[in-house]
Amino acid sequence: AQSVSPPAPFAGGGDALQLEQPRGEITPVRYGEPEPTPPTNNGGGAYSGASVPSRPAATSGQGRAAATDGGLTPVGSPSVSRAQVSKGSGRLPNDAGQVWREYDIRPYTQRLAADAKPQQRVVDWVLRETGYEAWHGETVGILNATRETLTVYHTPAMQAIVTDIVDRFVNSKAAEQAFSMRIVTVRNPDWRVRALGLMTPISVQSPGLQGWVMPKENYALLSAELGRRGDVREYNAAGQLVPNGQSVHFSTMRPRGYVKGIVPTQNVWPGYQPETAQIDEGASLEFSPLLSLNLESAEAVIKLRLNQIEKMRRVSLDLPTPGVNTGATPGQRLQVEVPQVTSADLHERFRWPANQVLVLSLGMVATPGPETGGAFSEMLPDMMKSPPRADALLFVEARSSAIPTAAPSAAPTGDRIQTAVRPLGMDASPISKSTPIRLFLNPNARDGAVDRLRDAARRALGDQAEVIETTSSDDTTHEIHRVCDEGGVVVAAGGDGTVHGVINALMTAASPAVLGLAPMGTSNNFCRDLGLPLEVDEALAVLRDGVPTPVDLIRITIDDRVRYCATVATAGNADRVIDALEDQDKQSWGAWCYLRAALPVMTDLQSYEVEVAVDGGPVEMLPLWNLIVANGRYAGGGLDVASRARLDDGLLDLVLISEGEGIDLASLASGFLLGDYLEHERVTFRQAQRIDIRAPGGLCFIADGEPLEGQAFRFEALPGALQVLVPRYSFRPINDDADRR
Repeated sequence: AQSVSPPAPFAGGGDALQLEQPRGEITPVRYGEPEPTPPTNNGGGAYSGASVPSRPAATSGQGRAAATDGGLTPVGSPSVSRAQVSKGSGRLPNDAGQVWREYDIRPYTQRLAADAKPQQRVVDWVLRETGYEAWHGETVGILNATRETLTVYHTPAMQAIVTDIVDRFVNSKAAEQAFSMRIVTVRNPDWRVRALGLMTPISVQSPGLQGWVMPKENYALLSAELGRRGDVREYNAAGQLVPNGQSVHFSTMRPRGYVKGIVPTQNVWPGYQPETAQIDEGASLEFSPLLSLNLESAEAVIKLRLNQIEKMRRVSLDLPTPGVNTGATPGQRLQVEVPQVTSADLHERFRWPANQVLVLSLGMVATPGPETGGAFSEMLPDMMKSPPRADALLFVEARSSAIPTAAPSAAPTGDRIQTAVRPLGMDASPISKSTPIRLFLNPNARDGAVDRLRDAARRALGDQAEVIETTSSDDTTHEIHRVCDEGGVVVAAGGDGTVHGVINALMTAASPAVLGLAPMGTSNNFCRDLGLPLEVDEALAVLRDGVPTPVDLIRITIDDRVRYCATVATAGNADRVIDALEDQDKQSWGAWCYLRAALPVMTDLQSYEVEVAVDGGPVEMLPLWNLIVANGRYAGGGLDVASRARLDDGLLDLVLISEGEGIDLASLASGFLLGDYLEHERVTFRQAQRIDIRAPGGLCFIADGEPLEGQAFRFEALPGALQVLVPRYSFRPINDDADRR
């Protein structure tokens, strides 16, 4: 760190610093009274009245006695004690040998031009290292920072600590380093059987938690082992990097409302009203890493909280109707809810060798992800709605920001190309404020949707946004091609069907463009997969502040036609569910419309004879109930049909459900609700880059909610085919269990 010389000594001698002498005397204040009269000299050097002093003088005890002797005139209530304020000596005390230093922190802050207060990170680490009490004790100290300078007035020993911290921030070699984080849950804690021999235990102060460090080569072995298990789930993109010296906050916390009690009301029928409350539910992670000056050790402050409502216990209360004799009528029956909550907390500072990986286990916790209204599980009894428990693991690795990080994946088979997960939001920057943003609304949108979207876009984006109305899908494609040629962001404002149409227009345009999303549909599955807010106003804010991130697409060749799919393509009995849906069902039932349409189909399941080949392998003829080819996880009304799919792994997930008996359907449904139906004996799960499916009798796939009919289908993964605006930092930019609505 570079420091500048302290100000020149003053004539008073010594190293103490002379403060600017205040003008005028300290005078009392009359609070809440009319404008004071000009001060008049009492002859004793003090004044009565006040012009604009900063603090009131004391008005009791010594203050009143001083006034009798010709000092400051006491004002205000005599029963109120006020602080005694003096000018002091006019010099900074240096009784402990304090010295003044100014550190040049521009080499660090200039790397963070988009950050409003990057200097706060430096201050936070100084306070962590020195302790807050060092600046508020008997030794007078000053700690202040601007974007250019960190100013410190303290003892030489304290200055040495500050110098070390600042050096670690401004180190040019450290600027090339970053930290990757992975949050993983494993249903069975027996992963330790093979892993313990690869790790070295470390001390963890937080109760119930365990910690280890392991060489990076052992970490690669453990990742491969986890990738072969069927009970592993990731909650954030493995390639998301946090630059050295920065602090980030990832969160999927969302408030969940409930009725906690009944409040009597007077003169308002029926005499009672519900008392509501909210509980924040989800996961929150704060992460502040910093490397040592020689890059050999890493430090991080980690604050992780998992908060999950396991179930709502409902209690029915019989209340009398006001003004009616007890027993004359049955009265009113109201329900209150008692939340059953489970939480896991970690707030600790860790130091470990930078060439090793830090591993932390929070123990068996409820898997993070709020259970909210509209989900299929909301219609089930309480006993079936407890979230599954799993061992929550956090992996932290210090590494070069230029090296891709591989997510755990299945063991390689054949000549499959292994793809690394791309870093999300590390080097990308938000779009320019001058970049035009064009929002395309579904031509069949309900009345008033255009005006609502235009108002929301004006609030979030101002003149940067333009809502373009089209009359048909062909008109939409033509307008999107025009926008791509002019440059700008193309926003799909609608549901998954609208996203499907916009993506297909983008993929056939002569010039590339960035895609933005404004969720206005029934399911909004692509938004769920990306971790985007499902409220339009919040999603539009991502268009303003988010960063372009590459995501995969599916290219579907149907006989001689080509279409592109963002999320999931399903066929079989799932197609019959979509056929049974009517537009009024979506408007009236919302996401529940899929469950409503599914119930009659489940009582009369059909079998489909299908030929399947994976990555050019042998063809298999299979009798199936359902087929799923997934790029993302969600289909229908936000159902998690492909829990291991990722939008950034370069692979497709294939789920085949074989025909069976009624008991198989019941166990499949139970496994689906518990999150492990891919392990069912009737389910075949594979990952591939190319999948060929042929149905001699014809088949209809529902891709992004749109029907695609044919006999021969080829599905191909297109890694990083589309740039999509996502939040710069989010708890899980690509795929998680949150927002299951």
